[in-house]
Parts: sequence; structure tokens; C-alpha cells
Amino acid sequence: ALLEIWATPMATICTERRMPVIILDYKDRRPIYEQVVSKLEELMMLGAMKENEPLPSVRSLAMDLSINPNTIQRAYAELERRGYIYTVKGKG
Repeated sequence: ALLEIWATPMATICTERRMPVIILDYKDRRPIYEQVVSKLEELMMLGAMKENEPLPSVRSLAMDLSINPNTIQRAYAELERRGYIYTVKGKG
């Protein structure tokens, strides 16, 4: 089953709203955090997320997607490890 939820910067872009969409596929064999990583990478490559644009907080994105905050934290850690994002001390 597919779950489509509005979130702050994610996968398929909708022109009616400013915020893109992320689609989580619970039948996908990949873990949820890997799906989040994949969607964020896709958005960055497509230019839907601008360079140096802040990501949503772990808590707010987890709430928007109805998933555990640890899942988002793991996705963000993987994106940072891959060099897609960086953290700034004292922000967020």
C-alpha cells in the first residue's frame, strides 16, 4: 500500500502547493529510512530543494509522515554521511 503525505521538501512536486510530497511504499523491501533518503536525494538532484535550504526538523517531518523520529534521524545521518547535507551547530 502506498501512503502519500504532504511534507516539507520531498518527492513528487505538486504545483498547487509550495511543499512537495513524499510517497512511502510499505510493500517496498527497502527500509523506510532508505526510502526517505532516496526521495530527498532525488529532490536535491532535481533542484526542488535549493542548496543551503534548511531541512524540516526531525520531529516535524516524522509527524508529517507518521513515522518514528528515529527513522528520520537515521535518514538525515545517512544523507550527511553521503555529503548531501551538513549540520550547523546552534541551528534547529
